[in-house]
Order: sequence, then structure tokens, then C-alpha cells
Amino acid sequence: MKPDVTIVIPGFGRPDFLPDLLSSIQEQTVLNRVAEVIVSEDGGTRRLEQIAGEFKNLPIRYASRKSSLGLLGHHKVLLCEEPTTSLTALLHDDDWWAPDHLETACSLLDNNPSCAAVFANIYDGYGSKSPMEINFHNWGWRAWVASGCDFQQKALHLDLIGVLMACMLDATFHFSTMVGRSAAVREAFLEVVSTKNEFDCDRTFPVFLAKLGGIDFVTKPSAFIRLHPAQETQRYVRSVDCMAWKTETTRWMVSRWPHEAREAADRFNREINSMSPVLRKKLSNLTAEPLKSLLIDNCGFHLYRETPLKNLRWALRQVAPPVVLNIYRQLRKRFRNRLPDFIICL
Repeated sequence: MKPDVTIVIPGFGRPDFLPDLLSSIQEQTVLNRVAEVIVSEDGGTRRLEQIAGEFKNLPIRYASRKSSLGLLGHHKVLLCEEPTTSLTALLHDDDWWAPDHLETACSLLDNNPSCAAVFANIYDGYGSKSPMEINFHNWGWRAWVASGCDFQQKALHLDLIGVLMACMLDATFHFSTMVGRSAAVREAFLEVVSTKNEFDCDRTFPVFLAKLGGIDFVTKPSAFIRLHPAQETQRYVRSVDCMAWKTETTRWMVSRWPHEAREAADRFNREINSMSPVLRKKLSNLTAEPLKSLLIDNCGFHLYRETPLKNLRWALRQVAPPVVLNIYRQLRKRFRNRLPDFIICL
């Protein structure tokens, strides 16, 4: 088969992580389908160039951007302007793939001409070798509820309503697992750029892709997402600003696709209402309280509201400085039986 996949790697000057990534590409079971691997370094540095040059058997093209393009700008260049093949795969410079990742995605795209892109479940962790450092992060539970399919299936096919429902709740699909049709990827990401929403682009991108033919979600984890202190999301994810962005993005989805959002709620309710009360509450608690209220009031999602005490607990956690939280946690360990109930529940 003629090589038909371009792998794009947006790099941010993290040379320590690149060898794992390129090694994982080198070990792909369908390496013969890879036409080009683009390693693009943002911000004018050339810290990745030497490492990229060490992998002689990969068709690597290195590019250094003289000025910082930012997340949206860098991804726009790589997803909308660079690929010349029919398929595009995205892999961030601190992540890596299982050997069958590309084969599974390409097979699904080959067998389903209407599918715009394939995403996969993930492992995440702070290391790359020890099993103790890698966790199974089941991002896919929302995709399962959205599809109404048996999660033991190899892949779930999600239409616009299913993807919208999953992304209204939270970020379900990870950038580093995406393999898609280049034309659909280009069109969808230009829509993402037009929203100017950099923080939640991983929630809006799958929705725009789903408009163009739906998404297949591989239930078996085939990508490894590295967590490390340099990631902005690690510092930002629990902040008040983060929740404000998430809530605003969900509000935007509801206003842009009101009919589909209502259908998404109906589908979610049919699935969750067939579960036990314990599981229903567990799934509800995985959705942050401000988002939950928006979805209940605007779309009719059947989610449990938290008690006022728990709402206050969540709010205090957002505004309390990390030092205060650390001191509190140490006190709770030492004096748990003596602290008032209100403090214990924090």
C-alpha cells in the first residue's frame, strides 16, 4: 500500500521526551503506511532537531518556527497546512503510542468511509517504564454512555449527538490519539480556530469532526499520556478560571446546537436511568458542579445535584491557596477524629 499517513508532532522544546515518542512510531505495525513525520518546534528553539536526526529510518521532516505561534496557531499550521496525504495523525511531543495504535485507527477508517476520525482510550502517568507510574485513565466512560454500546466492543461509533453529549460533560477525546481524514481534520480545526477558545480546543475539535461524519472511539487504550509539572494543564485544571472556561464552552455548545443538545440529554438519560442508583451517582459526581447545574437547567440531564455543604466545599477548594490546602491535609491526617464535621468533609 502506498504511504498515506502524515504524523504531525507539535514540539515545545522538551527533548527528554522525544526519544520515547519517535521509538513508538518506529515500532508501529503499519510503519509502511507512514509517508512523513513532521517534528515542528515552536518558539524559535532547535532543541529537538538533533534527536529527530538520530532516527534515520523514519521519514522525518524537522521544522523550527521562528516566533511562538501558541497552541492554536501551531496546531493550525500542522493540521491545516502541512499534511499532503489522505490521513493525518497527531501526537504531542510528551506522549507515545502502543505498537498497534496506527494499525487499528487506519483499519477503522478504511472500513468506514463515512467516519471522519478515530480517537482511542489512554493510559496516563508520570513515568514511562515502571507499571507503578502508569495508570489506566478511563476517559471513555462518557463515550460509552453516549453510544449506548457494549464497552467490550473494539470500537464505538459516535454521531454528532453522541460526541456532543460526551464533550458537554468534559474532555473525552485526547489529541494524541487522533487519526483522521486530512480534509475533515483541516475543516474541523479551522472551525476550532474561529472560536478562539484555546483552553477547550480538545472539547470543540471532536464536535466539529463529528459534524463531518462521526467519530470512532477505540475502547482499548493505545496511547500513553505523560503527566509532568511543565504542563500548564496540571497547574490550571483545578483553578476557578478552568471551571469558568469549561462552563462557558458547554454553554456555547448548548446555544450553537440546542436541538442536538436536547437529544444528547435524552440519550444520556435513557442510558443512565437504566443503571443502579449507586452507579448513577458515581457518574454524576465525575461532572463538576457548575457544569452539572448548567446541563440540568438548560438541557434536562438527569444528574444528581450536590448538597449545599458539598457545593461550598468545592468552592473553598478553588480559592484556597495550595499551601493552605497542604497544611489542612496534614492536620486532617493527625487530628481527624477531633476536627469538626464541616472541616473533615473538606
